This record gives sequence, structure tokens and C-alpha cells, in this order.
Amino acid sequence: MALRFYVRDWLSASAGVGLLKALSHTGQDPDSIIEGTSLVFEEEDVKDRFPLALARKLTEDLKPETIGDKSLVDVAFARLLSLNDFYSNSPLSNPSSVKKKVMERSKEFEELFSLDPVGAVRQLIGTFVSDVFAELLGRELSDRTCFFCGERKAYLYKGKPKTFEAVNFTPLSASTSTVENFFYNGKNNLYLCAHCEIVFYFAGFGFTKVARDKYLFVYVPDLKETVTLNSLLEDHKGINRGWLGKAVAEILKETERRKAEWILENIYVVEIEKVSESTSNIYSFSIQPRVARAIDAYLDKYPKPLNPLFSQFLEHLYSGRSLYTLLLEVFYGYFYEEGLRRSGRGKVSDALRVGMNLARNSKYLPYSLLFLSKFQEVVDMKDKSQVEKQVNWAYSEGLKLKESLYRELGEKASDRIRSVSYSILEAIRRRDIDAFQQNLIRVYLSVEREIPYLFVEALKDGSFNRIAYAFLVGLNGRGKGEEYGTEAHDPLG
Repeated sequence: MALRFYVRDWLSASAGVGLLKALSHTGQDPDSIIEGTSLVFEEEDVKDRFPLALARKLTEDLKPETIGDKSLVDVAFARLLSLNDFYSNSPLSNPSSVKKKVMERSKEFEELFSLDPVGAVRQLIGTFVSDVFAELLGRELSDRTCFFCGERKAYLYKGKPKTFEAVNFTPLSASTSTVENFFYNGKNNLYLCAHCEIVFYFAGFGFTKVARDKYLFVYVPDLKETVTLNSLLEDHKGINRGWLGKAVAEILKETERRKAEWILENIYVVEIEKVSESTSNIYSFSIQPRVARAIDAYLDKYPKPLNPLFSQFLEHLYSGRSLYTLLLEVFYGYFYEEGLRRSGRGKVSDALRVGMNLARNSKYLPYSLLFLSKFQEVVDMKDKSQVEKQVNWAYSEGLKLKESLYRELGEKASDRIRSVSYSILEAIRRRDIDAFQQNLIRVYLSVEREIPYLFVEALKDGSFNRIAYAFLVGLNGRGKGEEYGTEAHDPLG
């Protein structure tokens, strides 16, 4: 009879993805058991193919040279203990019971170990896992229905119906004594059948290790796409093990593009950070529909000069913080570079560092910075075409004013621009429209130019941020010689 495992959340999805990854090592096509948002398999698969799949996944990187002079039992035991990050003291990884059982089973594989050490380890682990699964499947059933599938019965464990606890996914820290606190009547009703428990023992394989003691999983409502996204992360993990590092940031940028396909769905990035053997921090970030719309509209145009900011860019999206705070930080790094450098501050943020590097090297603010402004405006549900028009207009006005100042003042114009920029930056920080307008009046009068009427109109309709930031970038921009300084070279369309 066909059995089903239902994927309804990131935990069950990680179990499903992990099982599919493991089964691929047995030659089975993952798509063959996916039906919508569930996995469909036979009882014989659970007894025979699943143990083999787990053993092959655990030994996928095992080579004869890494075994060396270690014993068969020690190698197999070490591989099983590696499951403790996700299943501490489980039937598959409990140090006090597993080694004894592995030793008992090892005798039949000792001869093979001398000829094919990897094959012997793999068969020993597979046989041990098969024994564990058979024991779970053979236990007496209770009258309680499994919480996770709603079809099969939970088995009896120590005289009580089996419930989901720490050994089934240790990062949740859901031990028998603590999980009860989550229920109004103090009773854990997360009843668990043997078949669902077995599938949950594959959840650890669904996560990709991206740094020491850190694991990442991407979840979307479509199971096949969830498999694809996590395969992408796994394929690139060797480039940079820090998921906030540059290489993984590039992976996540591609992942974010794919996420935009589910604009109206719940989308999660789950990170597990191991704190101790039995304690973990779990961070779950959701992508809101309005953010997904902005991703769909802009992310494939993310400017290369902003790559150092991509990790912080993602953090702001996940936390709901405005990208204008990131842009303001870049400006502070640019305008106060000398003071920051002299202060001897140790660690500075990526945004401050980008601004400081711009001040030291290129000595101008690139138009590409305004990607952050445009992206935030679309996140805030502003009209994209209107945003583009106003940002480009304000940027051009900043450039024109700069040219007028240089015609009027010559080399002294740089000091004047610097002074005006400090005042405008402070007005931006305080969101002081009056101060911004007063500074505009003074600087335009100094070159005998009339303030464009569009400034007055634009500042009336809640466009202060995008107008002020774009104007300041233009005032400190380089004009047509800049990489992204003209509409013709505008990477944002």
C-alpha cells in the first residue's frame, strides 16, 4: 500500500528534501515519488531503500585514504555520530547504545573491509539503520493518530503514544519536558508515527552547511522548486563557507530571483546556528509579497559596484528595515571618511567601508547607489515609472548645480559643494524638509539660478527621500564620464 509524507512547513520540507537527496544516491529519480506537496512511497522502500539511502548519504565523501588504519567500527560509528547535530541521542546516534550495536553487526563485514573498506562501512551502516527502522516499524501501535500525516497511528513508547521530541530534530530543543509548555493543557499532542519519524531522520540532509556550526535551508511552497533551490546552495557551498560572505551572497542573489516567482506565497530562509550539542538558534526570515515584487522588478539589475553591500541588503529586506538607512550609512562613510579613519575605529560596517573607499579612491558618489533608493520605493508600493522619473530628474539637477558652481567659483567650488552636502546630509538624517529647502535656496541663489519648480511639487507628495538622496548623489557625482551616470547606461532601465 502506498504511504504518504506531507510537506506543510519548512521542517517537513527539509525532511522531504533530505530524503530525496539521499535517495538520489541509490539511483532513484526524486521526481518519481513527488506528488504535489507530498512524497509517495511503498512500505518496502522504508525497510530496504531508505536505510541504503541514508548510509550512502552519510558516506558520500568517504574514501579509502581517509579511512587509513582506522577500524571498521570506528569509521562507521564516527559517521553515525555526525547525525548528532540534528538528532542528539537518537536511536541512530546515541553514543551509549549505537557503538555496541554496530560492533555486533560488524563481524559479518570484516572480511569485506580488507578488500573494499568504503563498501564495508557503507553496508555496515545500512544494516544498522535497517535494524533501527525495523524496530520502529515493529512497535505496538497506540490509538493516537499521527499529527504529521493524519493517517497512521503513533506507536507506544515507554507505555505512552510516541510524540515529536528533541531526538527527532534537536535544533528545535523540543524535549519531552519542555515541549509541553507550548500547549495550553500542558500535554504534547504532536503524536508521531514510525514512518513519519523515519522520514524526519533525513531532515538534516536537507540543510546545507555554510559555515562552522551554521546550516541553511530555503523553503518555498512548491516542493520541486524547494529541491532545486537547496541543490543550488549545496552545489556552491565550497566557494565560501560563510553564508554571509561574498560567494554565498551571490548564491542568495540568484535564489532571491527565483523566489520572486511566488510573489503571493510565504517564502522562508531558515538558518540554524549550533550553540552547543543540544542547543541551537533558529532564524527564519520570510519574504513579504511587496518585497518579492521589488525583487522581481529590480534584483536582476543589482549593480556590481554594490556587491560588497549585498549581505546587508538582504538583511534589511529580511528584517523590514529601510534601505535608506543603508544608503545613509554609505553617505556618512563618504563625507566623514577622514574623521572615521583618524578616530581609529576598529570594525566598521560594510556600508561605511564602501563610503570610505569611494572617498579615498574614486572621490565621487556613483549613480549606482540610487539602486537602493529605487528598490526601497518599490517596496513601499510607489509607482515604478514615477520613481524612475523623479530620481533621474533630481540626479540630473544635482549635476547641473555642480557644473554651475564650478563655472562660478572655479576650484573653490569643491569646498562649497562639500559644505552644502554636509548640510543636506544632516537635513536628510533628520528628515527636515524645511532645512533641505533652505539649503537649496541659498546655493541656487549663489549661482543666480532659479530653483526648479519641480522641486517644490515633488517635495509635497512624500517624495523627500528619493529626491534628496538623488540630488545629493548628483551634486557629488561625476556626470557623463561615470559608469552609470546617464540614462543610456542606466542598469535599472
